[in-house]
Amino acid sequence: MEVPEELWTVLVVVVALIVGVAIARRLFRRRRPGRLPPVDLSIDVAQLGEMGPPSGGPVLEYQGIPVRLAVIVLAPSGRARPLPPRTEWSQLWESILPGLSRVVAGHQPLVRTWPPQLSESGFVHRFFAEVKLPPPTGGALPWCVAAGPVRFRDQTVLVGMVFRTAEPTTLGTEAVDGPAGWRRALFIRSHV
Repeated sequence: MEVPEELWTVLVVVVALIVGVAIARRLFRRRRPGRLPPVDLSIDVAQLGEMGPPSGGPVLEYQGIPVRLAVIVLAPSGRARPLPPRTEWSQLWESILPGLSRVVAGHQPLVRTWPPQLSESGFVHRFFAEVKLPPPTGGALPWCVAAGPVRFRDQTVLVGMVFRTAEPTTLGTEAVDGPAGWRRALFIRSHV
């Protein structure tokens, strides 16, 4: 049985349309963003050295105990806003506690930025989980950690800090409840 020429023509046109649609879909489809590799947010305090509070310059106290500011982590709150530019960070430090920019300049902490965080409490819990503290000796450590929000200009910035004391303490971790909480937890003295 012979196939009519018109049927072959229709068959060739249908196959050409199917191939054409497949090629067009491949060329014009929207590219889905690939999964980004997970970002390592961990902070291993063993890598931060064993120096306690510096002897010169302003003295930073956390809960009444002199400390070295070893790490500051910054993250924007929510998805809509980025962090303030680095050129404004000294003003950001001052919004946490007046005089803190001098402490940061003197202590030279490790400053890390994290991706946007959807909730303040989520950031605090994540920060505490990512700071790798050594096992305490007799229930005390020379490391303590605080995290919470601060208002800077017209946005909320999430801040985490790691401190090193001269002697082991039981200060542990503290969730700070905003600017007033930072000002209750931190104090700066001009000299020893």
